[in-house]
Amino acid sequence: MARPSPENIRELLETRVEQSPDKEFLFLESGGRVFTYREFDAETNRAAAMLLALGVTKGERVSLYLTNSAEYLIFYFACFKIGAWAGPVNAHLKPQEIEFVIADSESGTIITQPDLYENISEARARVSSLRNVIVIEDGGRWSLVETAQESNQRRFGSEGVVPLNAAPISRNDEAVIIYTSGTTGKPKGVLLTHGNLLANAEQIALWLRLTEDDRAYRARRTIQRLAPLANDLALRRDVLRLCGDDAIAAQSHIP
Repeated sequence: MARPSPENIRELLETRVEQSPDKEFLFLESGGRVFTYREFDAETNRAAAMLLALGVTKGERVSLYLTNSAEYLIFYFACFKIGAWAGPVNAHLKPQEIEFVIADSESGTIITQPDLYENISEARARVSSLRNVIVIEDGGRWSLVETAQESNQRRFGSEGVVPLNAAPISRNDEAVIIYTSGTTGKPKGVLLTHGNLLANAEQIALWLRLTEDDRAYRARRTIQRLAPLANDLALRRDVLRLCGDDAIAAQSHIP
């Protein structure tokens, strides 16, 4: 009997945790960090709880301005957990281009890293919707810079934040807002729902005949070598890996 399709990506991940808690899900080529499904889900819950504690609600936009890293995927899935719209921002954009994407999407929170932080300094002051800036520090610690009136800092380590109490999410709820390249004009935000991502992954998994015992493309690990996580193809492949119970290997440096 075929398993029922999950209602959202949160449910898909949690199902994998129940079925294969100690199986590898994410492997970082740089530094050799490894996350099992259980470990990745725990980190995702912690990030989701942090966003909820900061007032991020279902339907709110969260910009992800990072290079490939475990934290990129953790906060991606944290958005999926709470029903926020994940908004990947290409790390190669210029400051004015970044500001446009953040402002046009009406992002309330942006997650970045120290070497990219300076590129959003002007956007922090000019984008009225932007309330929170989270900086991913070395070692995976998260530093919050509050942008409303004050510039206080709060750090979040490995301890929990608050219990996760997320809103219900359906297949028709938006999951991601991805911007076009803007080759012939201003970039435009394209919305993808949980159902869009799930249907695409389910169809490809069926076409490739992936099962829980397979490794996609017959490799020892499914390697995501040249796909920046700001690209929708990389996102679709990550959801596909959940459908096929496969592992992700991510490379931080993308030329």
